[in-house]
Amino acid sequence: MFVTRARVAIFLSGLMGPAVDPEVAALDDATLERAVASAGRRILGLPDR
Repeated sequence: MFVTRARVAIFLSGLMGPAVDPEVAALDDATLERAVASAGRRILGLPDR
């Protein structure tokens, strides 16, 4: 359980860095959503869709 909480905390803290990157800001919402969801699943050890 602790490992999952730590992974969630790491994932959430990592969301703010890319948010200020101008190249990431240029991505459309759908692309950004797919990238964030995929990264989150990998961090949490869940299968990628």
